[in-house]
Amino acid sequence: MRPPQWESVGAAPRSRSSRLSSHVALHLPLRATRLASPLSRSHEARAMPDRNKAVLEQANAAIAQGDIEGFLAHCTDDIQWTTVGESTLDGKAAVRAWMADAYARPPVFEVHRLVAEDDTVVALGEITLPDRQGAPARHAYADVWRFRDGRMTELQAFVVGQPV
Repeated sequence: MRPPQWESVGAAPRSRSSRLSSHVALHLPLRATRLASPLSRSHEARAMPDRNKAVLEQANAAIAQGDIEGFLAHCTDDIQWTTVGESTLDGKAAVRAWMADAYARPPVFEVHRLVAEDDTVVALGEITLPDRQGAPARHAYADVWRFRDGRMTELQAFVVGQPV
């Protein structure tokens, strides 16, 4: 087995004899300087939250334009949509039926913040849509989305009515 190659960190390259005797520069085995931190994630794992945020932004843009099918294209067939304290919708057909009524007139979104990690994206914001009498109703929301294979597969929506 060959000894590890040495590399100076913070100093100009030197001859082997000067590298071994120098007290100025820190010398580490070359292998050690190239190891990734155990806390670092692969490029793929770091990119996933950004892709998921982009998918949610595209889906929300579709809803804002009244394009329910465009939104559903970003969902898995077995999506579970839970509005906490109210109901759970199982599958695209149930979500489609609910949206046809609740989003008959497209809502207005104000996304204040998107936070993403691994397969989860949290959206914080406000949504305004007509109430049963047609008057604008504003709600603050925190949506917790879970993704599978690049599509939205689960929602836990926390929604609170706000004064208009």
